[in-house]
Amino acid sequence: KPLGKLLNQKGILILEFATTEDSSHEKCKKEGKHLGDGKYIYKDGTYYHFYNKDYLKKMFENFNYKIEKVIYWDEPHSVLSTYKHMHESWIVAASHSINSLF
Repeated sequence: KPLGKLLNQKGILILEFATTEDSSHEKCKKEGKHLGDGKYIYKDGTYYHFYNKDYLKKMFENFNYKIEKVIYWDEPHSVLSTYKHMHESWIVAASHSINSLF
């Protein structure tokens, strides 16, 4: 479904996307199957997608949007991340109206 249909005219869509600098990206490159365009299937069958900022700008070009990078530490939680590790993500806030974002 197109993103625009998920969002009503006064709504704000807030999403998180793993960056290509996320700690999981290197492990996926080494131990996963590369599907192209930052997409991987890890050896346990989990799908991962890592995004660069230009890709997101194109994805949200028909919206008013803000993109911010965040970095945070996470506890062990999966086969891919069995140790305390760093995540780096893009946070995107998108709206049909510029007034909704400010």
